Amino acid sequence: MNKHNNTCILCILLCCTIAFSLCGCQEKKEDENTQEPTDNKFIGRWKRIDTVDYETWTYYTNESVENIIIQNLDGLNDTSIVWFTYTVDSDNICTYLEDISICYTYIFSENSTRLSLYYEDIEAMVLIKTF
Repeated sequence: MNKHNNTCILCILLCCTIAFSLCGCQEKKEDENTQEPTDNKFIGRWKRIDTVDYETWTYYTNESVENIIIQNLDGLNDTSIVWFTYTVDSDNICTYLEDISICYTYIFSENSTRLSLYYEDIEAMVLIKTF
């Protein structure tokens, strides 16, 4: 083989290697309508917007949630922080504190940045995602 043939073969092998590498990096799309798992939408901090008090709910991947409420009582701020655990299915999110549990149906809107929670078909709270 001459030097020109070796260069051509090497170039072809290099092109094939690059092409195969790039093909392997493509993200697999199973279905255009497939959504991310619902519980992933909860992860992050949410601010309650339907109350005069400052209230946040922060959902973590380890199925814990932190609820912070700051109330102004006679000019003084009263802060309470409560930790819950939670579970999510396709229709409900349930929070647990010791022997107490509350389950809400939920609706995401505005590109999953607004969350409405319903207890027994009555809107219980509206939250917006802050991060």
